[in-house]
Amino acid sequence: MTFKNMKRRNEDVQCFKLCIARALNPVKDHPERITGKLEEQAEKLYFKNISFPVKLRDINKFEKQNHTISVNVFGYDDENKIIYPLRISEMDKRLHEVNLLLLEDKHYVLISNMSRLLTRKKTKHTEKRYFCLRYLNYFTSEEVLKKHNEYYQKSGAVKITLPKKGTILEFNNFKRSTKVPIVVYTDLSA
Repeated sequence: MTFKNMKRRNEDVQCFKLCIARALNPVKDHPERITGKLEEQAEKLYFKNISFPVKLRDINKFEKQNHTISVNVFGYDDENKIIYPLRISEMDKRLHEVNLLLLEDKHYVLISNMSRLLTRKKTKHTEKRYFCLRYLNYFTSEEVLKKHNEYYQKSGAVKITLPKKGTILEFNNFKRSTKVPIVVYTDLSA
């Protein structure tokens, strides 16, 4: 999966506004198309003192002005092929939760189905997966996800940082280690 070569339908700086409007007003056919109706719907949103393109720090202002909407933003590391959270909304229990992907630090794309985006392997199992947006791990039921979120609700967003290819990974902070009932055996003779 690569997002760098993704064909953009919207080349101006209004992509954040249009993504929010599309999330609130989904359509089945060609959701990527920018229509006059979509632009009208976007103008009903409040953007007082917010400049375009919208910066991550300005999303809090947007959420305060639009009380029914919470916005989560994710990034994409093209080198390691991973998606990671950039901003998880602190606004709980909003009517509309919008997930956006920020590409090249300037272009927002609506994530209409988080399960489909994050499920990498194609399997025979077609059940929906429920993802924790902070850690991006999945659960098989919404009830289990709710229990997980109750416990980790106030944690910040987490980004996985992998070492660069060819470097050696070492662990030095033994005072921060915790004993867990897991044992890993490796065969380094190959």
